[in-house]
This record gives sequence, C-alpha cells and structure tokens, in this order.
Amino acid sequence: MSLYYNRLFQYSKAILYAKTAIDIATQIGNVESIKNAAEQYSFAASKLGNYREAYEGFFLFKQMSDSIQNDANQQKSL
Repeated sequence: MSLYYNRLFQYSKAILYAKTAIDIATQIGNVESIKNAAEQYSFAASKLGNYREAYEGFFLFKQMSDSIQNDANQQKSL
C-alpha cells in the first residue's frame, strides 16, 4: 500500500502504511518485507522533507539488503 500511495504522491499515507508494514514484518521476521517497506518509508519521508526519517528508513533498508545478500552468499558457500 505504501508503494501505491507513493505513486499517487500521497506521501503521508505512504509513511503510515510503511511504518505498519515494518512493524508487522519485524514481528514475523520477514527481512524482505522489512527491506521493501523501509525503502518506501525512506522515499516518502524524503519527499516530505523529513530527511532524518528518510535517512533512518534508508539505513534500515540497507541493513536488510545486506542481510539478504549475506544469507545468499552463505548458502552459496555451503
């Protein structure tokens, strides 16, 4: 939903949905969903001029991307 609202230029709604998605994905441990939601959160926050929040969202996005990449590399090496 946050991607949908970002594409409609409704960034406040996008942030709300992204925060909810991050919370739910964190509770169930879905790294890919956390990464996607954090990316949308960062984008919407930057469009609203909330650069600190945008940075925090991007930092979480990068952490999750690295985590996914590390898992993939670890599986390849096994």
